[in-house]
Amino acid sequence: MLQPMTGILDDPRIQLRLRFLRYYLSAPVLDVDRTPMVLEVRLLPLWSKVRMAAALVAVAVVAGSAYEMRHNGWADYQEQAPDMFCALVGSLFAWAAITFGAKRQRVVFGPAEVQVTEPGAGTWSEPLNAYRGVAWLYYKSESFYRLFQSGTKSEYVRLANPDVTNYHWIELRHPDRGKSLVLAAGPRETKMRELLELYSKALKQPVVGTRVEDDGGNNFTEPVKAAR
Repeated sequence: MLQPMTGILDDPRIQLRLRFLRYYLSAPVLDVDRTPMVLEVRLLPLWSKVRMAAALVAVAVVAGSAYEMRHNGWADYQEQAPDMFCALVGSLFAWAAITFGAKRQRVVFGPAEVQVTEPGAGTWSEPLNAYRGVAWLYYKSESFYRLFQSGTKSEYVRLANPDVTNYHWIELRHPDRGKSLVLAAGPRETKMRELLELYSKALKQPVVGTRVEDDGGNNFTEPVKAAR
């Protein structure tokens, strides 16, 4: 049973989706005006508030349950216990998913070296000249079903033409994909070309790809060719 699941998770497109699920919670920001330049990947403010709300709900559930059992006893509390338990588990799951799912990273670009710090993974460095250049990449997600609602009824309907969503990012590419760095990411391509040129100039790295579709299996030992 584990082998089929492992095979699914090893699929390049699945790995690509999982990779950028973390960037849905966090956002990379490269400060090119700072010396040395610093790339920060932090939890987005919206998800930070959601995480705080989840923690407060968990605390409120525990405190409320303790108060009810102390003053009214288990006999009166047990009817609402399942609902309180579900609320507690749900809030803890939301807190854990955001806390451990979000990407956190700090990258310092020195004159000749890149130093990367990630919580839980430690710190590593790499010569700047080991990178091949910056590229604007994207992956395409197709959905063949759409949820339709009519009154109290809802159903998924298969579409003749799938809904297509593109996810874009700018990457400082390295032959070892684990050392490639995402400099900008988002569901829209607005300003991607402008950022590509800005980061190329600031990092003194060539542009090795412009709006190139990445299916997760691109050969990272060679620069991608620029799309026409």
